[in-house]
Amino acid sequence: GMSSVWAAKNEATDADVAVKLLLADRAASPEAHARFRREAHAAAALSHRSIVRIFDLVELTGPDAGSLVLVMELLRGVTLQQHLDVTGKLSVPATLE
Repeated sequence: GMSSVWAAKNEATDADVAVKLLLADRAASPEAHARFRREAHAAAALSHRSIVRIFDLVELTGPDAGSLVLVMELLRGVTLQQHLDVTGKLSVPATLE
């Protein structure tokens, strides 16, 4: 992958959020920056219960200047991989749902 995702606390609002950080080895790549920004804009333009809400896209300054951080809704529950580990392959109706 090109990023890592962390649970965090928004200090201004005290809300739990997820932050997706473009990995340091990718942060210097203009192509990775463009792809990360496209992902943020595409996700922010959509509204659906199965799509995480995007709150902000931040470009860091200081020692990490140029790195991008996507601030998103923090979802609780199991990951898709955890679900598949228990249930196996999804049926077509479950996939469509």
